[in-house]
Amino acid sequence: MLAQVLFASLVFCLSNFIGTEYRFAYQIEDTNNLNTPYDYGSIMHYSTTYFAIDLRKPTMVALTPGKHIARSSQMTLIDKQRVNSLYQCDPSIVIGKSKVSCAGS
Repeated sequence: MLAQVLFASLVFCLSNFIGTEYRFAYQIEDTNNLNTPYDYGSIMHYSTTYFAIDLRKPTMVALTPGKHIARSSQMTLIDKQRVNSLYQCDPSIVIGKSKVSCAGS
């Protein structure tokens, strides 16, 4: 529920610009952000024109002044934090003679 409210307060979806067959992709669902802030640039984020009827019109906009939705081509720091948290990765662990390799390390 908290993630739903967070998304709805940070990003506005313009459903009239989304193809009807793709509206499922913009339904708000419960997610676990693993105690990280909303990541406008996440590699997992849709770009502003994904599933758009007209690519000149965005399907979503950031509501926070100064923030822009810009899907990254690489994992962001927050993406890496989430992966490490999800898989309980601790880079200080040593197995044999090798340190555990975590995302971003």
